[in-house]
Amino acid sequence: KMAAAEAVDTQLMLGVGLIEKDTNGEVLWVWCYPSMTSMLRSLLLRKCCLTDENKLLHPFVFGQYRRTWFYITTIEVPDSSVLKKVTHFSIVLTAKDFNPEK
Repeated sequence: KMAAAEAVDTQLMLGVGLIEKDTNGEVLWVWCYPSMTSMLRSLLLRKCCLTDENKLLHPFVFGQYRRTWFYITTIEVPDSSVLKKVTHFSIVLTAKDFNPEK
């Protein structure tokens, strides 16, 4: 029974993406699976709080766009990191359901 419930949960997940901000202040989509429309990608870039210099860092943002829920967590990269050119990154999840606790 548990395996069936987990299988249902994975079907509710639509995609995952990675956005990075580099030391030059450029914000780029570096990876997503499966693909996302350019319209959804540009919306999520705006929502991830890395593109606007005046905004505070929001560690967790969620919302809905055309019946697709999105969840974005943004993290500042510590100076000691192996990612020398990356200052921040955001992980983006898209899903069919609304469940920010998960």
